[in-house]
Amino acid sequence: MHGAIFGLLQSIPPRVSPFEPFRAVDSQSPSLFDTSERVSSDEKLSNENPVLGSGFRSDPSGWSSSRKILSECRPLLDAATIGIFRNNAFRVTGLPVDATTREIRKQGDKLKMMEELGQGQTMHASVFAIRPPPTVYQIRDALRRLEDPETRLVEEFFWFWPQQFGQREMDSAIQALLSGDCETASKIWTVRESSHTNGTVAMHNSAILWHLTALEREHYTADTEIDKAQHAATEVSWRNAIRRWRYLLADDLLWKAVAVRILELDDPRISTDFCRQMRVAMPLALAKIHAQLALTYAERKRLDLAKVQVELLRELTPDVVILEIAADLALAAAKLRLAEHTKSVKSEADRRPEAADALAHALIAPTLFLMEVVELFFGETGNAGRDALDETVSVCVDCAVAYQRSTGNNEIFVNLLERLRPLTADDELCKRITNNLRVGKQNVENALASKLAKDKALNAPASHKHKAAQTSANKKPWFTRIKGKLGFK
Repeated sequence: MHGAIFGLLQSIPPRVSPFEPFRAVDSQSPSLFDTSERVSSDEKLSNENPVLGSGFRSDPSGWSSSRKILSECRPLLDAATIGIFRNNAFRVTGLPVDATTREIRKQGDKLKMMEELGQGQTMHASVFAIRPPPTVYQIRDALRRLEDPETRLVEEFFWFWPQQFGQREMDSAIQALLSGDCETASKIWTVRESSHTNGTVAMHNSAILWHLTALEREHYTADTEIDKAQHAATEVSWRNAIRRWRYLLADDLLWKAVAVRILELDDPRISTDFCRQMRVAMPLALAKIHAQLALTYAERKRLDLAKVQVELLRELTPDVVILEIAADLALAAAKLRLAEHTKSVKSEADRRPEAADALAHALIAPTLFLMEVVELFFGETGNAGRDALDETVSVCVDCAVAYQRSTGNNEIFVNLLERLRPLTADDELCKRITNNLRVGKQNVENALASKLAKDKALNAPASHKHKAAQTSANKKPWFTRIKGKLGFK
């Protein structure tokens, strides 16, 4: 059974490979990444960014003009999530990547018939079958996505290719895969991927296999504590995938195959320019997945695993612009939530300034989290992503000022500003916090001095009190004093 071979999420084995004994990352077969066979020279790779291929130099400064280009390929970037394989249309439907329009339509008709019989979910049986199986609605959505040629090409890219599209019956690896014999398929690809003529498809499939395995392990790890052996196995899966991706993304043969596939689809809604867009955006798409995993682990307070994903991201590509955009894409939802929370707090503080301190304190926690994640990606000195944080800190300062003016409580005012001061490096905002702190501390000192003077007056010596009382008694009229001595009231 496939489940026993692959080791599904319910019982992922602690081995580094789900199929065969692992060959250490640093001791790969010499022919596997032998650039003399499939690349003209090592010098070519050293002058170009190994992730992006021709036309993109390793100099990060050259990326500033490419930010828009990187984000052009929306179908690819939309698909590039932690669930890229779990949501893959071919995995969900059980269809092969070279399924014809007729075969896709037939699968849709079959689903409709099974639904009418109340057996819609029983039709899902495919390689790497998802557990629990997808719902009827998920299968229908996957079939719908395959109707769009650009979306279909992205789905095809992230699934297993036959050596020749349209000839899967003659591909021994694909047939082994379809029969559930993943181990044999993996061995065939491992042998083929060093070939000069047939290696591109095999290496692509190996990259997909390692990438899928890594993400399945991460899915398992997200809710389960794993031991060191399992953790090491996950990292090995990632590094095997990354090493292949770094090679493949610069391999003209891979992108020639994608362009040919576009022509085979023969759909006027897609042109070979989409292949160019995919090639440019693919490093960002792969980086985005690592960024999302890092954020997911950070949200669950598992910073050790979050740091591993950032390290893997940097291993995939050292380009700071790709790192920055990937982090921005991953953090977009968190930033939006913080912005909405900040706007709500500001409005509520204007309405209830006496409660503005509590509102500000409630805003500090998500700000600290986002700050921690930004530092995870960019370090303490990085400025990327800090604008949203500074805006939130500024609103917290507004809350502190509103609270002080409403209540006159300078102690809480100072305490709140002290908490806010380390959260920003913006010069103007730091200056504003410092000035308000000086005023608040001066008010606290003045209040303390006034209290001490009052206490001193209240705690004067008893002799002084007796003398004051005598003086007060002596001021009584003489007739009243005499009457008192004689016993008259």
